[in-house]
Amino acid sequence: MDFLSRVLEAQVTDPALAPVAAAARDTLPRTAELKKSLASVGAEFLDRAREAGAVRPDLGAGDLVPLMCGITHAVDIHGGTRADRISTG
Repeated sequence: MDFLSRVLEAQVTDPALAPVAAAARDTLPRTAELKKSLASVGAEFLDRAREAGAVRPDLGAGDLVPLMCGITHAVDIHGGTRADRISTG
């Protein structure tokens, strides 16, 4: 769970991260590399969570970014100010 917590923390404290993660095209090659690496780690994390019975068996790696962006959106709407989120992190 540390992986997911860290990624969500980064998205909640950095407003630029969610749109970059959700973008269909990457402007910089380094961004594409980092997103590929994150996707690989996320898929590995998800495989282990599925094997442990911690997540639904039909949850796929392609579901991770939309889920994380959805959580970030919910925090943006209901989670207080950005300064509050940073100071409690």
